[in-house]
Amino acid sequence: MKKKILVTGAVILICFAAVMAGLYGYSRTDHAKNLLVDHINTLIPGTLKAEGIHVLAAGSFLRLENLQLQDTQGNTCLAFDSLRLDLRLSALFDKVLEIQNLHIDRPRLHLT
Repeated sequence: MKKKILVTGAVILICFAAVMAGLYGYSRTDHAKNLLVDHINTLIPGTLKAEGIHVLAAGSFLRLENLQLQDTQGNTCLAFDSLRLDLRLSALFDKVLEIQNLHIDRPRLHLT
């Protein structure tokens, strides 16, 4: 009985590690970046551009690199070298995006 529990636990751990590795690998693809950026662009006036999107630590950290927000005329309004979000994943089950920490590197605001 004890051996079955250990084997079951090991299988669950391996499956979890495989899912996390897959999520990490997928987050490095252009498809994931385009999917996220395109979804955000449908929600805001203007355009969001990001060179890199990285998911870290089992999906609880999201980092966007070289982020630019452009107005409807294509002028850059806001830019960051990187934006890091620390998310509470359990809130997603309630359909809520809860940000526990927000870190911005080199923000630039362009007022014209």
